[in-house]
Amino acid sequence: MRYAINKEGIKVEAEKGKEYNEMTCPCCGNAVDAIVNGEIKAPHFRHAVRDYSIHCPDKNMCEWHVDWQNKFPEDNREVYKKSSYTGKKKYYRADILTKKGVAIEFQHSRMPLSDFLDRSNFWKNIIWVLDGEKFFKNKLLRVYHEEIYHNLGFVKIEKVINTQNITTKDLYAKLRSIEMQIEAESLTITRSYIETELNSLKIHYWVKVDNLNRFLTVASNLEFLVTEKEQENKEVIKCGSIQTTTLINSIEKPVFVDNLKGLEDNEILYLNPQKGQQRIFSKEQFVKHYTS
Repeated sequence: MRYAINKEGIKVEAEKGKEYNEMTCPCCGNAVDAIVNGEIKAPHFRHAVRDYSIHCPDKNMCEWHVDWQNKFPEDNREVYKKSSYTGKKKYYRADILTKKGVAIEFQHSRMPLSDFLDRSNFWKNIIWVLDGEKFFKNKLLRVYHEEIYHNLGFVKIEKVINTQNITTKDLYAKLRSIEMQIEAESLTITRSYIETELNSLKIHYWVKVDNLNRFLTVASNLEFLVTEKEQENKEVIKCGSIQTTTLINSIEKPVFVDNLKGLEDNEILYLNPQKGQQRIFSKEQFVKHYTS
């Protein structure tokens, strides 16, 4: 464990543990010693005498784990909750528990699916951050960009109709047929006007559009010319493509992957196999979202 409690009831980090006497475990209340001279493991507390009637989640962590915890306020790090099992008290430790009650677990090493599911079922509102070097080994993430249009606004389209040798009745039927084609694509005509030319009509429609890519396909199929756009609001997002593992598919909780080939140092990959989503965020975005 990274933190223990001093005799004044204050949470103290292991690096400073040697400065205090009578440090105790935040779960069982038994004495712990600060271990600060390890070359592989980060500074941590260890039980002086283990009480096996109480399950204390005191597994030590690596520097990757500590670096992630340090991105969050200290009060949110290593938060414990008790669960009652027959004959034994069991505690769960969230690496981070946000002020909104979201548990964030940083997992560097592989562990059984049963452990993932046990912690997920206890915390309910939980997300996992995995070390991609361990969980994906040498797999390479394919990175690409995707454009998403939000509330594009209105698009002006036009179409020319040859009026030579056409009756007025047939012309109106033609116009109505065009409007029905537009409406059949769930597009809303907001206004229109017609320009009369020799042996032809030029029809102009303003159409409300939510998704430009889809609309351009529809306009092409209907042989419309797109002439103007208003209020184009586009978001370019960075996405990834990597085959998820059986373990990740089985967790059924939000999963983020760090330290993955193809990612920049300041990036993290969001995986949602159930929805087929793989989106890349900056670590600053991730931390800001879960601390706001």
